Amino acid sequence: MKRKLQGILLYALLPVLFLTAQEGSIAIIEYIEGDPFEVIIQTPSGEEEEAYIGGELALGSTVRTGSANVEIRLAPNGTIFNLGENTVFVINAIQGRQESEETSLSLFSGRLRTVASRLGRDNRYVVNTPTSVCGIRGTEILNTVLDNENSILCKSGLVDVISLADPANRTQISANMRVDTGAALFTPVILTAGEVNAAFDALPFRKLNPRDVPGQAMENPPAGAEPEETASESEPVEVSPESAPPVPEPAETGEEETAASDRAPSKLEQWFSDHMNLTVGSLTINGETWAQAVAQPVFLTGKVRLGLYLPIVYQENFLDSSDWYQPEGNNEWSFGGDQSGMQDIFFDINRDLWLKVRFFEYGDQGWDPFYLKVGNLETITLGHGSLVRNYSNNTSFPAVRMAGINGGVTWGGLQLEALVDHAPSPSLMGGRVQIRKGKLFSPGAAAVVDLVPASDADDPESLGDPYLVGGSLDLEFFSFNTALLKLKTYGDISSVIPLYRNQPVGTAFNTSDPFKLIWDGEELSNFGVKTGMAGQVTMLDFILDLRYEDGLYRHNLFDNLYQRNRLSYLVQMNQYLESPENTDASLGVFGEAGFRLFQEKIRISAGYLWPWELDGKEVSISDEDYFRLALEISRGMIPFYNLSGSISYERARFYPSLRDGDFIWMNEDSLLTGEVVLPVAPTLDLAVIVSSSTIYDDQGDLVMKDDGITPEIVPVFTIETRIHF
Repeated sequence: MKRKLQGILLYALLPVLFLTAQEGSIAIIEYIEGDPFEVIIQTPSGEEEEAYIGGELALGSTVRTGSANVEIRLAPNGTIFNLGENTVFVINAIQGRQESEETSLSLFSGRLRTVASRLGRDNRYVVNTPTSVCGIRGTEILNTVLDNENSILCKSGLVDVISLADPANRTQISANMRVDTGAALFTPVILTAGEVNAAFDALPFRKLNPRDVPGQAMENPPAGAEPEETASESEPVEVSPESAPPVPEPAETGEEETAASDRAPSKLEQWFSDHMNLTVGSLTINGETWAQAVAQPVFLTGKVRLGLYLPIVYQENFLDSSDWYQPEGNNEWSFGGDQSGMQDIFFDINRDLWLKVRFFEYGDQGWDPFYLKVGNLETITLGHGSLVRNYSNNTSFPAVRMAGINGGVTWGGLQLEALVDHAPSPSLMGGRVQIRKGKLFSPGAAAVVDLVPASDADDPESLGDPYLVGGSLDLEFFSFNTALLKLKTYGDISSVIPLYRNQPVGTAFNTSDPFKLIWDGEELSNFGVKTGMAGQVTMLDFILDLRYEDGLYRHNLFDNLYQRNRLSYLVQMNQYLESPENTDASLGVFGEAGFRLFQEKIRISAGYLWPWELDGKEVSISDEDYFRLALEISRGMIPFYNLSGSISYERARFYPSLRDGDFIWMNEDSLLTGEVVLPVAPTLDLAVIVSSSTIYDDQGDLVMKDDGITPEIVPVFTIETRIHF
């Protein structure tokens, strides 16, 4: 009953967040042409930092390019900037951040090329210079502030220009128009297409592509094609704002020469283009082949991002609801129609609504003082990962769909984070608090609890039906961030203990004082300690730590394999508590590294835990190792076919399976996911997906092997046609 009420309350809070939020972007340095050490970033506090590719700019930071050119992108908005040599530039505000209603930029000197995103209808950009303020609407412009020139040149869209010295001195310019903002009277000048292209080509984008900016592909013709000229090539034509010539009507030819793809989209077409994705194809669930038709609309408003998952998964008859797949035995489209009693009806409505949420996001972690994620959770880590690392509630999707919650709050030097695996019926919950005052000695604490770790057993009470509770204390010794190196060092101590509801069958150990499992009055037991470092060197991310584990404690216990192995871990815990002298301590070194190559179009990461058993004075290699390898290839890397895809494989007890000759790709200790995506049309992709998954019966219970504690694992193959408008 309590878990039902928790889910209902969590669900009730979502509309409030949705209605009170706004979207924002972050500014990322995407490319530096020239000497990166020439580029200086001055933070709002006055500290100077060296710039590096991939770095984020804090609001109010001043960028001085020196002899280099710098390309900056707003993500996820898509607007891009190119800063020329000897430019001084500031991002004062970003729309949606700190309740700002516009993106405000300042250009104190140099040249700035802006390609503004046309995604959404309420994007507002303002560029401030020493002589003018210009408001940008769906525009590509070039601002120049030099000793001998102050001007604005518009390649597409509209720009409202106002003089700082005399606000009555204002004008509006459109495509192929330039205005001298140092003049006493702002008078637009129409240029030839050749003159405009030459001016913009003098400040070219080397990495970023203006045609990739949302909405600009329609606005800008392909390379080599020039827009129709509006003035003679012999000399510019000066016009006043009132006398600007109207856009000429196209001549009637008697033939429909305009292709359907060139016409302006209707409101319905534009809505589908902005919001809708469709998926059709086949997939494997619990070892059976099903057909699927899934609508996945996406909505962006302010800081809120909402993605829905509206599936019909069937075997024979799309129109027969009784033939549709029912996750965990639940008819997710009944909305209480198959229940009786107000409580059951309301709970079923609540659960069915939660299942339609693929993701709900408010704010951005690491940037906003408050952020929230609801739905499918991927790679969630609390702190340095001693308890929770790379946790996912999505490993059995779509056979089992969960609506998890991950959120955080930053208040001064206090940082809070929370995790719930499934809001309608929570099982795993956790949280962390950290106090950060400067770059030295930041303490933190984390806790996590699984309310029903024995729920997959045929008889949970025979195992004691406990809560599984973990806690950790950590200290971040120091951290620093430079152009070449990001680094933090840390130390953690943690433990996991069961809090039993009743005595496990066949055991005699004392369950009334669970904290004696950690401290018996003389020494600590069943705990873990680790110390290490994590950071980034240019295109390499890394983690390296040394670990000690006593008893049955395991670092990273709550990971993306936890749901599969929690029952077997509980059985081992009961055996350990009955005979603790039979378990040796262990020591291990864990390392993980990730590379980003070819302008981040290829990402490779790998990790390995090398463990040893400590038996008195003897040291031997332990079987409890861990291996992970992942590869991701983005579009544009593979020529001709524009293929993209990813594959990830991780496994516990990896080397022992190779040594003993019993290695298999898919079992309870491993997780495989991969997909290959082939574009076959501008709005159509073909995707082939492979993964491994557990099996669930018609009532949603996990199917076990004969031992009753090890889940059955089957391969999952999916072929999807993805339609985007």
